[in-house]
Amino acid sequence: MATDRMETEGSVLQGPLVSLNSVFRSGQKDFDKDLSTVLTAIGGLEKKSLADASSTLEKLASKLQGMKRKLNESSEVEKKWIQKSVDRSEWMKLGFKAEKADDDSNKAWKNQWLQSLILQHLLRSGYTRTAQIYSKTCHLEALGDEAIFAEAGDIKEALLKQNVGPALQWCALHRSQLRKQESTFEFNLRIQEFIELVRKNSKKDAIAYAKKNLASYSEGHLKEIQQALTLLAFPPTTTCEPYKSLYQEWRWEDLVSQFEVEHLQLYHLNSISPLLLNLEAGIGALKTTSCYCMDESDFNQNWNRNSNCPVCVPDFATLAAPLPFALHTNSSLVCRISGQIMNDNNPPMLLPNGFAYSRQALVDMAEQNDGKITCPRTKEAFSIPDLKKMYIS
Repeated sequence: MATDRMETEGSVLQGPLVSLNSVFRSGQKDFDKDLSTVLTAIGGLEKKSLADASSTLEKLASKLQGMKRKLNESSEVEKKWIQKSVDRSEWMKLGFKAEKADDDSNKAWKNQWLQSLILQHLLRSGYTRTAQIYSKTCHLEALGDEAIFAEAGDIKEALLKQNVGPALQWCALHRSQLRKQESTFEFNLRIQEFIELVRKNSKKDAIAYAKKNLASYSEGHLKEIQQALTLLAFPPTTTCEPYKSLYQEWRWEDLVSQFEVEHLQLYHLNSISPLLLNLEAGIGALKTTSCYCMDESDFNQNWNRNSNCPVCVPDFATLAAPLPFALHTNSSLVCRISGQIMNDNNPPMLLPNGFAYSRQALVDMAEQNDGKITCPRTKEAFSIPDLKKMYIS
C-alpha cells in the first residue's frame, strides 16, 4: 500500500525539492560569478595607485554587501521550500499512520487528500486565483503549488503573445534538469526567435542571432538549423515546404504544448490530473454493462440507474464512457430501487410484469403507499400478495 501511494503521490514530495534545487543552483551560480569578479579586482590592487586602490576597495565593499544581501534572500527562499518539503513529508507520514488508525482519523486524512486533489486540478486547469482561495479555506497551504503553476501560466500567456523572454528565463533557471530530460524546448525557442527576425526582414540581426545562439546546438540539431537558416532565402509568403511550415503561427501553440509537457516532467507531475486519474480508476473498477443504458435516448430514464452507483450519475457516466468495463468474476444482484445487494437476508421478489426488486425495498414502498407497489419501470401497480420470491443460485 505504501508503495502504491508513493507511485501516485510522490510528486507531492518532489515538487518543493525541484524548486529548492533550482533556487540553490541559481544562487550558487550568481555567487560564483560575483566572487570571481571580487577576486580578480583584489588581484589587480597591487598594480594600482593608492587612490585607485582605495576607490576599488570601496566598490568591492559595496559589492560584498550586495553579495551578502543576495545570499540572505536566497537563504530565505530555500528555507521556505525546505519547510514545505518537511510539511508534506509529515502529511504523508500521517497518511500511512491513518491507514492503521481508527476510522475517524483515516476519514479526516482522506478528506484532506481529496481536497488536495481538487486543489491540484484547479491549478492545472489554470484557475490559480480560485485555487488560492480554496487553499486558504481548506488550510492546504503546505500542499499547494500555486507559485509553480502561476509561473507556468505567465509563461504560456507570454508565448501566446509571441514573447519568448519568460520561457528563456525559465530554461536558464532549470537548465541542468532540462538537460537531463534531453529537452529541446530551449532550442525550439531559439529557432522561433530566429524565425521572427527573418519574418521582420531583419536578416543581419537574424544572422548575428544565429551565430550567438544557434551555433552551440549544431552537433545535435544541424538539420533543423540548416532549414531555419534557409529561410533567409524564402519570404514569409513562400509555398515551398518545409519553409512554409516554419513561418506558420501555429508553431507558437506547439511551443505552449511542449512547455506544458516539459513543466510537468520537470516537477515529476503526471501528465493527467491526479483527480481525474483517481476518478477513472474508481469508475473503471465499478463500470459494468448494467451501470447505465448505452442508448443515449434512454439514459435520462431514472429507472435505469442505480442510486448508489457513481457510474450512473450523468456527469460521471460521461467520464466513464471511454473506459473499459470492469472484470467481475462473481456477480451481485443489486436492487434498482434501493441500490442494496439482494441476498438471502434481502431476497429478490418478482413482480407479475417480470421485473424483480429487493423485498425490503418493496415492503418499504408498500408501507408508504397504503399497500400499493408501483413498478418504477412500467408504472404498473401491484400489492404484496402479487409478489413471488426468487432464489439465488
